[in-house]
Amino acid sequence: MSSSISNSDAVNPDSPAAAVARSRRQMIRRLGWGALVAFLLLGLLDVYVFRNPAFYDLGNKNGARGGFIGQFAHIERAFEAQGGENIEYAIFGDSQSIDALRPDLMAEALGVPADRIFNFSVSGGKPTDNLYLYRTYANRMPNLKKAIYVVNEHQLNNADAGDDTKFKFHATLRQRLKALDRDNYGELLTGWALRSFGLRTEWNGLIGRYRAGTWPPEEEAMFPGGIEPLRWADPKTKTPEYAEEVAERWFRNWQPKGVYTDALTELLKAWQEHGVEAVVLQIPRMPWFEATVAKKHAEERDEYLRVVSEAAKETGAMFEVVAAEEAGLTEEHFRDVNHMNPDGADVFSRYAARRWWE
Repeated sequence: MSSSISNSDAVNPDSPAAAVARSRRQMIRRLGWGALVAFLLLGLLDVYVFRNPAFYDLGNKNGARGGFIGQFAHIERAFEAQGGENIEYAIFGDSQSIDALRPDLMAEALGVPADRIFNFSVSGGKPTDNLYLYRTYANRMPNLKKAIYVVNEHQLNNADAGDDTKFKFHATLRQRLKALDRDNYGELLTGWALRSFGLRTEWNGLIGRYRAGTWPPEEEAMFPGGIEPLRWADPKTKTPEYAEEVAERWFRNWQPKGVYTDALTELLKAWQEHGVEAVVLQIPRMPWFEATVAKKHAEERDEYLRVVSEAAKETGAMFEVVAAEEAGLTEEHFRDVNHMNPDGADVFSRYAARRWWE
């Protein structure tokens, strides 16, 4: 008897059991649609927000240069204002070349319009960053003829490549595979698919800045010819002690083989294939810094020089190490142990333009 009642309820659309079943199916459908909408929304945010460097722009107050990712937005704004078709000479590198090689001064030395030269260097720049930038803008610079790449030891220390914020932002899957280890494989691979995950520390930091009223920036920074140089540093960064601190940081867990080194060769090959005349430079640093490197990291320095020399030779590029005295620089031309001040930039920009681009 109970069995017949149960069967009757199962086919009766108005029975309590049928109503429960309908409710359950409706709930599953709602959850399914909700998950689909959430997935699509996350995908759109990942493409249009979390992969957009302007989202991470910290502005330019106190020498922020936009922050490690936001500085790519500064490059984009300066590039758009200048016009890629005008660029015939380009500089790539890191904060050393931001400060030392000024497009306006180099153009003046060459007697060409300032918009012929653009500086793509970024703070903390590595070969992977510079390869990313060249790939981003290469097709928009049809008249590029010559390039200077400013290299130094920290750029070829591959020990912590997978931890770099800029790397997490733009690295290709192939580059991430080269940087994998047992501690970061999940972070790098998931971060490739979802920047919202890979850069969660960055956007969580932005939330804190928003609450403090310091983000988003009040205005979009744009400096002609690239990223704005820094002109001042704390006096303690111009001492032998600070030279030792910087050198220790650059050479910590020294690893010259890896994704950074491969990217340098790849970038030089790209220039070779596109007919761009390339010069790789190690530009001057203060004597204190050079002495510290020679004393404490001579073996690593020699290996670095060999690696860069081989990459340049393989790709038909020129590689030179420029001493301060050779370029007419003294200690008074530096704001810290490895960055030039405006007076140093005036001297070296003109020297570099005449020596390698005239």
